[in-house]
Amino acid sequence: MQQTGNIVTNQGDTLHGSISYRDSHLNPRTIYFYAFAGSKDARKIYPTDIAGFSVNGEQPYVSFLGLINTDPTNLSKLLYNTDRHFSDVNEKKDTVFLRLLVKGEVSLYELQDFKFHYFIQYKDGQVLELLNKFYMTKGPPEQKVNNRIYLHQLDSFFTANNITGTPADLQLVGYYKDELTAMVRRLDGHNINNSTTTRIYKAKTRQNRLGAGAGISVVQFWVTDAPYGDIKSTTANPVANVYYDVTGIAALNKFFGRMELRGERQAFHANLNRKGKVGQNTQTLTNISFIPSINYSFIKNNNIEMYIGVAPSININLRNAGANWSFTYTQFDASGAPAYVSLSTEDHPIQKVWANVNVHAGLILQRKWDFHVSCDFLSAPEVSVISGASRGFNLNTVSLRLNYLFRLH
Repeated sequence: MQQTGNIVTNQGDTLHGSISYRDSHLNPRTIYFYAFAGSKDARKIYPTDIAGFSVNGEQPYVSFLGLINTDPTNLSKLLYNTDRHFSDVNEKKDTVFLRLLVKGEVSLYELQDFKFHYFIQYKDGQVLELLNKFYMTKGPPEQKVNNRIYLHQLDSFFTANNITGTPADLQLVGYYKDELTAMVRRLDGHNINNSTTTRIYKAKTRQNRLGAGAGISVVQFWVTDAPYGDIKSTTANPVANVYYDVTGIAALNKFFGRMELRGERQAFHANLNRKGKVGQNTQTLTNISFIPSINYSFIKNNNIEMYIGVAPSININLRNAGANWSFTYTQFDASGAPAYVSLSTEDHPIQKVWANVNVHAGLILQRKWDFHVSCDFLSAPEVSVISGASRGFNLNTVSLRLNYLFRLH
């Protein structure tokens, strides 16, 4: 059912219209926004797309990206206090809309899924979930016990933020909306807004990412304008990488910056036919590449993200002294039998650092797996030898990699 409401974009703009979502008793993971009441043209919105929304002048929702406790409250699923992991707190990284209960220097938020969660925040700092974990005692009789972790969190929260006027009955505060709301509003000297507000607080949506992976790099290697003829080779080699994404740069949610460090071992083996001789050329390079890129996500939601990007690729050769080309020439007689074999080695100095252009694209699934393809064009790592046997060799590289994303905040 459509309700009158508004959304606040990540850039701080307010858009008025109508909003609908499935279950009004649970925090929504998606909403549908209509430009006007009765419209059939809906825009599906995820928490990463906006800063928040409000319907019918009620308490607003704000976007939240972070850790949410997944410990059960169901008696049949609780661990005993004698179990090895009973005190562990299980959390997952998630993206949801939180209901804003109190907005002030200290703010309080609520999430309802299979249980109730409450979050606290000082000014524009980190949004922290207050944890309320249960466990069983062996007895007899067996009992369900609450370890009230949130009380220790509140004590540390007040101390860390120099909040005075902490209520004397802190130890008696229950993990309930009314009691936590009353406690936050009683805090002395913090300008708490006690009224139900329709003003939407713009939550932080930046969520930087760390990724790492490995794959295969297909390299086209060629030498031209050499007196012994052209040498060309295409080979597949292993490549590994690690990168850090700065997401939501310049307040543009679909743009992100990536700083990638890539390691690659390139081995080539090419044959040269010239005047009845067969020459075998071998070459091996070990490179480290730094690739700072700008990327655009043209599809982005909770389950899938597709992006493209461009960058300079700055390459460092770990064999700075140079690289040898080894040639084996075999001369055949009229009958096709080998007549003689000659061996030769040429030294071709390699640049310590060279640059080329990198373009790439990727598909991120479930915010964990990044399938990535990149192309490095027109790389020329060899120092040109104008008067010698070569004017430098060139590389084109296509890399296919699977990365795993470690999400940060």
